[in-house]
Amino acid sequence: MKSKTMQYPFAQLWAKSAEPEAVALVDEIYAAAEEHYNQGGDQIVECFTPDEVLSTFRSVEEAKEHCNILTDRAKDQRWGEDSDPQLRMEKWQ
Repeated sequence: MKSKTMQYPFAQLWAKSAEPEAVALVDEIYAAAEEHYNQGGDQIVECFTPDEVLSTFRSVEEAKEHCNILTDRAKDQRWGEDSDPQLRMEKWQ
């Protein structure tokens, strides 16, 4: 397992009953989200169960797009100029 999230008991239990391809995809998405935690990946790591990851995303690229949309929404909900240092939310590249 590449991701720390897949090492938690809830994920290990899920992995026992899932297809190996599904486990590999979910692990890859969690690992990428952990790597880009401050660019929206926190939403996937903290809020999505393995089943939800599998039903929502077909690839890491889709997870990346989802996180970038969340980052844009967060910026839009905040008052201030684009140059405001509190708005320095990086997109997942």
